[in-house]
Amino acid sequence: MFGGYTRLMLSNVSAVKWAMWFAVLLGFSLLVGLFTITLSGKAIEAPSWQTQVNKSNLVEVLTNSSVTFASCDYENEDLYQIIASVMRMLGFIEEHIDDVAVLDAAFGTRVLESQMRLFQLGHPELPQSFLGALQFIQNWSKQLSEMIIQKLLSMEIPRAERDHMLRNLYWVNDTELWDSPRIGNWRSDFESKMILLSSETIDSILSKGLLMSEETWDNCIADVFEECAVTDDCAELFMEKIGSLYPLTHQIFYHYFAQKKNCLTNEHFKKKMGNRSPGELMHRMCNKVWQEAHAIQVADFPIMYRDLLTEQVTVCSLLGYTQFLKVSWLKRLLSWQGETGCYSDDPSILTTSHRNSKENKQSRSSNTLHRVKRSDNKIQMGSEKCSVHFTSVALSAMAMHVRYLGDTCLRHY
Repeated sequence: MFGGYTRLMLSNVSAVKWAMWFAVLLGFSLLVGLFTITLSGKAIEAPSWQTQVNKSNLVEVLTNSSVTFASCDYENEDLYQIIASVMRMLGFIEEHIDDVAVLDAAFGTRVLESQMRLFQLGHPELPQSFLGALQFIQNWSKQLSEMIIQKLLSMEIPRAERDHMLRNLYWVNDTELWDSPRIGNWRSDFESKMILLSSETIDSILSKGLLMSEETWDNCIADVFEECAVTDDCAELFMEKIGSLYPLTHQIFYHYFAQKKNCLTNEHFKKKMGNRSPGELMHRMCNKVWQEAHAIQVADFPIMYRDLLTEQVTVCSLLGYTQFLKVSWLKRLLSWQGETGCYSDDPSILTTSHRNSKENKQSRSSNTLHRVKRSDNKIQMGSEKCSVHFTSVALSAMAMHVRYLGDTCLRHY
């Protein structure tokens, strides 16, 4: 009898407890609802950083973030100027996607995508608004890369040309190919002392070049990507003699790709390399690139070599060499951007005051200088003749500056 009574009492107590808990929860829910209605008239969800960032306010989001700069080579304003420039280039590419659909265009967007990814991985404690802005740029550049590739694949071209193109999609299809240098792997271990150069020496440096056709370059690169194969002709062009100017930057890209595709462990590739160390070879190549870039600076940045300078900055900074990320060169690069967001290597853009300058004299003598680079698409935009190649390498150089700035300046957040 007492047992049944006790069970009944315990049952009643449990019921009372549950009723009390339910009343408390219900009251709390009503209170929260009332508070929400009082504040806004309706319940709203706090927007995530993804929805806060867009093309029109991205620079503002970065500027208003709680990031402060440590002492470094860059000024605080440099980051925002670079990002604004990058946004204008991406906008130009997106607006003229049908005209920029060449491999070179996807090169710039892929490098930018990778560098934004590495920036975020190296600084996960940055404010969410700042990381969100970087993620937005990464996603946008990735989208544009894929749009360019799709445009290329949908082109109606002869089968031979299509097969050639498909063999060379490797270096824009691989989203991780441009993940370099690794986090914390910047280096400055070669002699970068500026030397005095006479005008004769400058002319000599800028007039030398190893002949290399675009078709040869494409075929040698495709062989590396497919099976680390090296023909005798490719070995002669990329391994036996260090070139100059565009062929030199292409030689560095060749060994960069080989390293990324693990060809350095391939017996066939190692046999072709002989006793040459790929790392030491690229080190020597960037040393020579440095002297040629210096010659371009001393010559007051002739317009016909501006895109080469940006390519030099990109390729050797991808290997981690910080000397190429000079703030003074960055300022020049920013100043060369056109109103539409693109870059032009057309001498006609020079102002009247420049037409009789040393720079223009160098430009007018372009027919006497050896200049071999990849084919380029030109887009007429009012008075601007936009170069897809120049715009793409400028985008990649800006990406390297953003990454290096982040690794050396953003220390307090």
